[in-house]
Amino acid sequence: MKNRDNDLAAKVQMAKSSLDRLSESDLEQTAERVAELANDNIADLTAYGISAAEVAALNTARSTFVSTRRTPGTAAVQRSTNAVASSLSKSEAVK
Repeated sequence: MKNRDNDLAAKVQMAKSSLDRLSESDLEQTAERVAELANDNIADLTAYGISAAEVAALNTARSTFVSTRRTPGTAAVQRSTNAVASSLSKSEAVK
């Protein structure tokens, strides 16, 4: 079990500053990867202080970001980018 935890942590480990520097496309891919892993491991995440509500918030922020990203030049894209980065940064893996 410990090796599985370490493998999962390695897949989502990142610094908040690195999230801030990601392009929109890379942020979308990162959020998708983290959301998929969170959804697949939701039962185990509570032990690390990550609630189902936080995983749901990440999924919502990611979906909103993807849909608003399709409308270039809007302030909504920036708000969605901030929401995704904020949801990702709440993860224990982000330091």
